[in-house]
Amino acid sequence: MTLGRWSARHPVLIGMVFLFLVLLGGDGLRRLPLDMFPEIELPSLSVVVVYPGATSVDVEDRVTRPIEDVVTSIAGIEDVVSTSTDNIGAVTCIFQSGTDLDEAASDIREKLGLIRRKLPDNIDEPSILKFDVGAMPVVTLAVTAGVGEVDDWTETVRVEVVERLQHLPGVGSVTVANPAPEEVRVELDRTRLEQQGLSLAQVGLAIQAQNLSIPMGNLVLGGTDYGVRLPAEFASLDDLRDLVVGASKTGGVVRLRDVARVSIGPAERQALSQFEGRPAQLIVVQKRSGANVVDVARRVQAEVERLNPQLPYGLHVSIVSDTSLFVRLMVRALTEAVLWGGVFVVGVVFLFLRRIRSSVVVALAIPSSMMVVFAVLHFAGQSLNIISLIALSLAIGIVVDNAIVVLENVERHLRGGKSREEAAAEGLREVAGAVVASTLTTVVVYLPLGLMLSGVIGPMAAQFASVMITAVTASLAVSLLLTPMLCALLLRSRDEERPPRGRLGRAIRRLHDASERALLAVEHAYGAAAGWSARHRWVVLLACAALVALTVRAVVGGGMNFLPVPDSGEVIVYGRLPVGASTARTAEVAREVERILREEAGADLQHAYWRAGRSEEGGGILTGQKEGTYIFETGGRLKPQAERSGMSPDQLAARLRRRLDRIPDLVAYQVQTRNPMMAQVFGTTKPIAVEISGRDLDRLRQASAAVEKVVREVPGTTEVVVEGIDLRPELEVRLNRLRASLLGINTWMAGDALRTALHGSAKGVYRGAGIRAQEADIVVRLREEDRDSVADLEAFSVPSVTGAQVRLANIARVEERSVPVEITRKNRARRMLVTAYQQGRPLDEIAADLRARIAKLDLPDDVSVELGGELEQQADVMDDLTLALLASVLLIYMVMAGQYGTLRDPLVVMFSVPFAFTGIFIGMDLLGRTISVISLLGLIMLLGIVVNNAIVLVDYINLLRREHGMPILEAVVLSGRRRLRPILMTMLACMFGMVPMVLATGEGHEMWQELGTAMICGLSVSTFVTLFLVPVVYCLFHWPQLRRERKAAAASAAAPGAPATPT
Repeated sequence: MTLGRWSARHPVLIGMVFLFLVLLGGDGLRRLPLDMFPEIELPSLSVVVVYPGATSVDVEDRVTRPIEDVVTSIAGIEDVVSTSTDNIGAVTCIFQSGTDLDEAASDIREKLGLIRRKLPDNIDEPSILKFDVGAMPVVTLAVTAGVGEVDDWTETVRVEVVERLQHLPGVGSVTVANPAPEEVRVELDRTRLEQQGLSLAQVGLAIQAQNLSIPMGNLVLGGTDYGVRLPAEFASLDDLRDLVVGASKTGGVVRLRDVARVSIGPAERQALSQFEGRPAQLIVVQKRSGANVVDVARRVQAEVERLNPQLPYGLHVSIVSDTSLFVRLMVRALTEAVLWGGVFVVGVVFLFLRRIRSSVVVALAIPSSMMVVFAVLHFAGQSLNIISLIALSLAIGIVVDNAIVVLENVERHLRGGKSREEAAAEGLREVAGAVVASTLTTVVVYLPLGLMLSGVIGPMAAQFASVMITAVTASLAVSLLLTPMLCALLLRSRDEERPPRGRLGRAIRRLHDASERALLAVEHAYGAAAGWSARHRWVVLLACAALVALTVRAVVGGGMNFLPVPDSGEVIVYGRLPVGASTARTAEVAREVERILREEAGADLQHAYWRAGRSEEGGGILTGQKEGTYIFETGGRLKPQAERSGMSPDQLAARLRRRLDRIPDLVAYQVQTRNPMMAQVFGTTKPIAVEISGRDLDRLRQASAAVEKVVREVPGTTEVVVEGIDLRPELEVRLNRLRASLLGINTWMAGDALRTALHGSAKGVYRGAGIRAQEADIVVRLREEDRDSVADLEAFSVPSVTGAQVRLANIARVEERSVPVEITRKNRARRMLVTAYQQGRPLDEIAADLRARIAKLDLPDDVSVELGGELEQQADVMDDLTLALLASVLLIYMVMAGQYGTLRDPLVVMFSVPFAFTGIFIGMDLLGRTISVISLLGLIMLLGIVVNNAIVLVDYINLLRREHGMPILEAVVLSGRRRLRPILMTMLACMFGMVPMVLATGEGHEMWQELGTAMICGLSVSTFVTLFLVPVVYCLFHWPQLRRERKAAAASAAAPGAPATPT
């Protein structure tokens, strides 16, 4: 019993199986978490070390270099990149794909243990961090105050906002960016200290000695065990002010209030931020890995709405950025594309079949296949994200292909007078081989895509491939089991056809008959054209050669970009003032940029913010975000596209650039319009980056200046910035060791005293009245007016071991020098970056121009130059895609060779492959669009569809020759007539299934619009060429037999009374 006959005889069993799968998929869809990307684990680990009070040079020499030296020997490491800034250093180890990061982290810990004694004593314990896309920030909040400054309410924000948000389901962490915790400030008057003969160290020791709570053990009295404690902590600020810190020169008591000003306030910080024109504290909310980004964001939004009416002091929490908004809008746009694509596909099928029952049979292949995909995604622990939805959008038109082929053949047998069961059995039997072969070729196309791409693109390509393979495999099961059963159940044989009733019925029948005659005319015309092509082979081959020449011209003349930049609705200006500019001056410029942003965006602006300066913890070091008192970031979010007047982020950026050039002190800036999360995922925010590496810093700076000039001169580059070249002024205290030793002072004593005077030192914890937090550090330092000049520094007194006060000028000299703001290294060599954005020119053309011009530079031998940024990523992805393309072509050929049992017929089919290139490159060139990685991804996808059409033709030609003994030329003509309709149906179904993607205008549409456009161009051209080229190539490959058939036909025709042989 054939499979078609079995399925026709067991409709209930098959119906229940597929109903179960649909229900399972529906439940899986309900449970699938929403996210922007699939789970991505980049093969990198970062070691972060905080070294308080150290300069970038100190961090490099004493922290990052030793760590680099030991981690480089770990197995599997490809690159080691380090960044050293003031107070913090980070060493990032980039491993080969597939490395077990847990094991690698263990190796790093072991190596760090070996050198821990060589690292400075006062560093924080090194942290090992893993980059997790799933745990990236979901929501950024801004807290503003209606009463006083928001920094005055840091503890309130922590208790009322941060702690409540941390308890929400799915929230991983809630972090206040650059917080300003309360502290008790003890600001000493240097003049009064000197008058009383006291030092900072004596005051600090007095505070530490008197602010204690000492447990003293137990005492048993009368059978009761008492704990004994000496509580001597300060209960109020007056207790602290009244503290005796020493004796005066006249023998009196010196209290702290006599030599210092004591107050409570937020800690001094180096960064400022504003939201909507008001000082703000920024709060970053991250989700747990695997949590639903949309659900987490909604919970945060709901909690913020509950919080705002309850917060004291006029505090108000606003949403600065919400990643889930972009995800929701993109998911909505893609979902609409999927649904409309399904409608269009069903419409195309109905136009060809013109019967509701037949259209229903094909249409049911869509939900049946899609629900299987949802079930597999759920059980595999995947999310519903942009990548999976794009795959589903493309799969809509593909999953009906097999059902169309089976249905069309079953209907042909029904028209021939067979019963429904016989038609279902015979119709499936004839095309089952072609259906299985076409499915296998489609599947093997995606296997290299899912297995051979590396880097951040790898996991995305893997999920894309898995969704497509699942959908296509499910559609094969539908076409082999469900479609024959539905044909036997719903379709009518010729004997069961009922005559039309009423005027409407008769009108529909006339329309049906007219359209059928038109389709038959098209089939006969194509059959004749195919026969003509087979007899005039060289004309067709010359035409195809001309198409290939046009393709080469389009490839050579057109450029290539990495990825399309979606409209995220965000514009961020990163600006720099002259090195050394104060945070206050930088904030003024940031405020001015915000004003310009508001003027240019107008009513399209939803909100704006700015932040300037440097955070104490150096939080931007891992994300590549630059920090410093002279650096600022001003950002704005536009309203959703549907609510705007038509302005895009790129248009706003162009307006901003014209005005930013006129701002005084703004020495460099870059305007970013891409989504920050996507930029971090893809590893760069700059399309163009040139890496200059070397050992000597001076030669490196000279080479960077030369490269910067070249980048500026290359057409298509804008906003050129050199990173790592900035120097900031530093005062260096050079101690005369001999003189200091003679006076009873060592280096540690001098350094500790100076650090306390300038930076301040915590001398205990205050838990008394007057503070909002549970405790606050007691920070001792000189008052600001005693530490604002070099003369103040030189006049500072250092205590000796004898108790005498020695002026710093007597034991040291103060020298001014310049040190790097930031030092980056790659593979133990110092590195600088020249970055830029592209404008009006393809990225590959810019790269070629840069390579040619840089090669002409006269650079030192120890300096190397490499292209990085998207230029490097594009080259890597192109290499992977090229290998995946070649592997796909080879696998397709191997599958067909196994299916046909010959090496010749698969070669016939493979001749259709090059014209997928033709359609994409010529089509995109005519539309004025630039090829990108997305376009080439569409090319690989097209391979399976293009060869399927050729397979249908070749398989049916072979069937006619094998089972009916037809001559080659006659089989070619008849195959074209009979297979044209399913080929056109599958081609148009695929194309119209992608039309909603091409016409989409919602958020993120740039990504999938280019993919849909490329595939429609490639599919239309390759299908047209296939219909004429494949019959020609088939005849050429069977030329000896064709010639024998022609001679036999000629001899038969020459015989007396012989009938004419059809040609």
